[in-house]
Amino acid sequence: MPIDTHVYLLLYILTSYALIYNDLRDYKTFWGNNNMDVKEYYNILSEITDIDLEVSSIADSRRLMSALKEIEETLHKLKKSVEWDIKQVKSDHAHNKRIIIDKYTGKSQKSGISSVLRSSPRKKMMQELKRLGMEKNEKIQEYQELQRIIEDLILEVETKKQPVNEFIRNRLFNS
Repeated sequence: MPIDTHVYLLLYILTSYALIYNDLRDYKTFWGNNNMDVKEYYNILSEITDIDLEVSSIADSRRLMSALKEIEETLHKLKKSVEWDIKQVKSDHAHNKRIIIDKYTGKSQKSGISSVLRSSPRKKMMQELKRLGMEKNEKIQEYQELQRIIEDLILEVETKKQPVNEFIRNRLFNS
């Protein structure tokens, strides 16, 4: 069976993503401290992982090997980008934590009935820090899950390349 047209569409999509996300670090440096959203990563992954492995000729298998190599390179770039995003989330957390601490450091502890009626600045600070820490942990957990998925996909691509290599070798040396 020849390679389906959706593989050619996949190659077109990969080429366009390679042009757009040629170097994700430069892309992020250009736009500042913006992390790519986890949903954006999943959209990219869903577009690059749908590939048909059926080949009937050496030319088809070479095109497939080329596509698999491009997918593997893109996955490695995405993995680096996710690692960068995790570091950025940690950095943003430390920065925001410092802002919260500075915000409440200048306030004095009120005494008497007003402290009973209102929560103390220290208590408010602790609540904000706890909320900030929970948000950081959620984001990091999402990115780490995404990182595991990307690593699994890299291993899957590497295992998919082996049968195609064997097909090429068998066709070339048995002809």
